[in-house]
Order: sequence, then C-alpha cells, then structure tokens
Amino acid sequence: MTETATPPLHETESLACPRCGSALRPDQDWCLACGAAVTTQVAGSPGWRTPVAIVGVVLLLAAAGLFVAFLELSDDADRVARTPAATPTAAASAVPEATPSPSPTPTPSPDPDDSPTNTPGPTSTPDGSPTPLPSTTPAPGGTVASWPAGKEAWTVVLKSAGSRAEATRFAREQESAGRSVGILESSDYSSLRGGFFVVFSGQYEGQDEAQKAAEGLRSAAPQAYARFVKPK
Repeated sequence: MTETATPPLHETESLACPRCGSALRPDQDWCLACGAAVTTQVAGSPGWRTPVAIVGVVLLLAAAGLFVAFLELSDDADRVARTPAATPTAAASAVPEATPSPSPTPTPSPDPDDSPTNTPGPTSTPDGSPTPLPSTTPAPGGTVASWPAGKEAWTVVLKSAGSRAEATRFAREQESAGRSVGILESSDYSSLRGGFFVVFSGQYEGQDEAQKAAEGLRSAAPQAYARFVKPK
C-alpha cells in the first residue's frame, strides 16, 4: 500500500488581499495588485493639529506684545508733544549774571581817630596866612615826646599801635631817620577812638597843611594821614 505525502499546512492555505481580493502567498506582506498592506500595519501619520495650535498661540502672544509696545510708544509720544518746550527767555533767566568781583584794596591800619565828631581848629589868621603851632616838645629823660596838654590842632598820624612798646619802637625808628615824632594815648582825646598808642608828627593849624605834610611822610609811613586832635 502506497502512502501519499501530505503537504505542509502553510502550502495549502491561500490568502486573499483584503482590499482587492487578489491571491497572496503566505509569505507575502503586501498585495502586488493594489499595494495594500496584508500582514504589516502602517502607522498613521502624526497629528498636525497640536503643533499648529502651539504655533498659533505663540503668534498671538507675539502680536499682543507688539500691540502693547505700540500703545506705550504712542503714549510717550503724546506726553512729549504735550510738554511745552523751554523758551529762550526762560533759559536765559536761569543763568545768573556774572557779577565782577571788586578789586582788592589795601587794608588800612586801625584808625584811632574814627570818632563821630571831628571839630577842626582855626585854619588861618585874620590876614589869611597860616599860623604854625608849636612843634612837639620832647619829654624829659630822653623819652619820646608827647602831645602838649590842652592843645587842639591837626597832626599827621603815622601809626596806631596796640601797645606803647610797639609805638615807642616805631617812633625811635622815625627819630633815627631825622623825623620829629611823638606818642599820644588816643583814649585821652575826644576826637580819637580809644585803645591805641598813636605815633604822630607835627601840629598844624589847618587840615590842608596837615594833609600836605602827610603826603610828604608816606615814604616812611605809607598809610600816613591828617587828623584833628582834641583833648577831652
């Protein structure tokens, strides 16, 4: 008895394309007639809506930011346009005018003769000629001369010192140069300001004569000036 060989199951089975019905081999993954997938599953294309939505949101945010920036720029431009510009007159008035500084003047020595009233003595005799008064009388003992008691006259103030020693030193220097000088205490005279020892030179009847003498003594005392002396 002869046995008939049974073919493998996969050789007897026949497959058909689910799209067009064409016969397929067992090892065939794709239909050769229509190209449909038989045993292979084709993954679907990725979704496009989510990326598009994201891009749309980003564009909307960017547009909103640009709109806000435009509004701010427009508001700044309106404020600048509403602000009035400074006029040349206001700008000029803001700059203070330059005031010239006064030129320096020499500082005079303390004036012991700065009293509210200065009563000049007689300036001339009845015939109009100046009458010189007696010169300063030296004090005994070789000291510097003093002002004659009770005498009212014009004189030349050479120096106003704060101490007798300073006044005596200056008077000795003037005497050594051949000038006739004396010392008085300004507190004893109503026409002088008190508190000084005054080195003076000469006694004159008139102010003009004393002023000329002061001009001649300025080489030795640059601040020499004429002053009326009146005892208290």
